[in-house]
Amino acid sequence: MALMAGFYWIDQSQWFQKMLLDRLAYGITTVTVWAMSFLGAHLEQAGSTVITGAGRIEVARSCTGSFVFMMFAAAIIPFPSTWKWRLKGLLFGLAALMVLNLFRTCMIVLVGSRFPNAIQTFHVIIGQIIVIAGMTTVFLWWAKHPRELPRVSFFSNNREIFRAISLFCVGYLCGFRLYQAFLESPPGYFVKHMVEVHTFRAISLLNETLLQGQLSQFSAAPVKLVDGCLSSPMVVLFVAVVVAWPARWWKRALVILTGFIPFFYGYHLLRAILVSLSLGIQSKEVNFAYNFYGQLLLVIALFVWIAYLWCFSHKSISCRKFLTLFVPSSLLGLSLALGLGWLMRRFLIPFLTLQISDAPDLSHDPEQMVSLMFDLQAFIWVSLIGSTPGLSLVRKCWFALSGIAAAFLLLVVAVLLIEIFHLSPHKGMFKLAVVLLPFAAYYISFLYPGQMGQKTVRDT
Repeated sequence: MALMAGFYWIDQSQWFQKMLLDRLAYGITTVTVWAMSFLGAHLEQAGSTVITGAGRIEVARSCTGSFVFMMFAAAIIPFPSTWKWRLKGLLFGLAALMVLNLFRTCMIVLVGSRFPNAIQTFHVIIGQIIVIAGMTTVFLWWAKHPRELPRVSFFSNNREIFRAISLFCVGYLCGFRLYQAFLESPPGYFVKHMVEVHTFRAISLLNETLLQGQLSQFSAAPVKLVDGCLSSPMVVLFVAVVVAWPARWWKRALVILTGFIPFFYGYHLLRAILVSLSLGIQSKEVNFAYNFYGQLLLVIALFVWIAYLWCFSHKSISCRKFLTLFVPSSLLGLSLALGLGWLMRRFLIPFLTLQISDAPDLSHDPEQMVSLMFDLQAFIWVSLIGSTPGLSLVRKCWFALSGIAAAFLLLVVAVLLIEIFHLSPHKGMFKLAVVLLPFAAYYISFLYPGQMGQKTVRDT
């Protein structure tokens, strides 16, 4: 009671509101506008106010969550536990509140930009429910083992996982900055020029030897590597993975310094050659090599990683046996993905868009990233399930159908959000999420320690 009274006095004092809450409201507004830009929402910021096409939404002092955290702290501090565990609870609660509050503000801005009359409902009712329920859950989790920290398995026993994820995020941000600096540097211009020259030479060589002059249009004009041909997500992922790699820092730095340019060069050289060879068959707008090259390489890399876990880490199956499972399942997955994907594009997507916007086509589908997401996710999931050792045919069918249904629901949700709220999500981030989601679901379901993957290994 004393802490609650003291915290309330602090929260309502003028110096605290001016010194901290006003700056915090401005920061929350900035992060909200930045986060919504990845969804394609065109917003402007004026101080702590978000300007949408439908009006202005202010992030007030009370929207910063300061008093919510003080209430949380008033429950944590007097709790009978060690001060070390209390401090961890406060830090984790602060992080959880920041995430919940950002989700709340983004949700309110998103709804308010499309349905202004619904702001009050989402602000007063739904938003408060999210914050209250979320922070109550955090407190109950924290209070469950006040003196038994080693038993909190998810956060204690998997410290390395959280460390790797944190390093991956830092590496991704640093990799993006490194990538941008490299493109504008003399070495960057030189490497891009080498990609253009070597692509032209490779196409000319193929034209003169294997294709017997059928690609004269490519040998007559040089290849130009424009900015739109530079794929940053895969190159940035290279840096992020190396940073998260559990090795000494000098080894990580050495790999990045010696491997960044060769990876950039090889990645874009292969892409330029494949695109040049296929442009005569497919136009740039629907060219599969041009639009999905990065996704395909990422899918291949993740399939190799899954094979490594089953064959060498878990030692539950041989490489030869894994291939005998993977090849037919991938062919089946490709057939199902193409057939069902055609039905989605032919009937489902036009039906949804007609109901919402009276148009048969998606309002935002650059490089077919939305219309082909079901095809890619269904293919990945069926291929993974079919190559999983120790599963009976009945269970494989059950898991495959469940994954296909989940991919169907994801497509429906993506179409509804894009059409209702007029979103244009970031192309690279959207494509990355489409590939990572089925692999993440598979890892959690079958390979995560203590999950079904352990049972599958024992059964095998």
